[in-house]
Amino acid sequence: MISASSCFVFLPISFFMECLLSLLLFLNLCSTVDKFEVIVPLVPVVADEGSDIVLPCKLSPQTSVIGMHVRWFRQKFSEYVYLYKDKMETVGSGYEGRASLFSTELEKGNVSLLLKEVKISDEGPYKCHVSRLESFAEPQLQLTVKRQGSVPLIEVEKLEKDSLKLRCSSQGWYPEPQMVWMDKKG
Repeated sequence: MISASSCFVFLPISFFMECLLSLLLFLNLCSTVDKFEVIVPLVPVVADEGSDIVLPCKLSPQTSVIGMHVRWFRQKFSEYVYLYKDKMETVGSGYEGRASLFSTELEKGNVSLLLKEVKISDEGPYKCHVSRLESFAEPQLQLTVKRQGSVPLIEVEKLEKDSLKLRCSSQGWYPEPQMVWMDKKG
């Protein structure tokens, strides 16, 4: 006849406390590994038409993005300007040869977008989306594009007794400037 016997092991309470403390530390580390903030400027980035401009974006704390997903887009997430995923880089339609990241900066958490030969149509909001596992952030920044117009031409149209009529013209400005006439008194 076989009898059942029980085996009990009594361990000191300090062992359980050590295990519990180790587990709590591990869980805390796991929960903070994916926490990061993505920082972009709060003020608009201003570029002259035809120039190259950097749209700043970086991770804080400084964290490598090598294993992350980085997507620069404008209004639709699916219509990206630039995509970095699984160490592969893809440029969106209309940005071929004009958009890139600084590959040597990715390990430092710098995901700033270099946009070459800026066009008026590039003006507007941009989102810098960075994700890893379940964590992500996608702050927005504003790109303002300007174009210098022609030199203003001032013409005298009408000369009368005590007054004259002046006309000022210039073309090609973006955005259109406001013109104000002033006399010597301001």
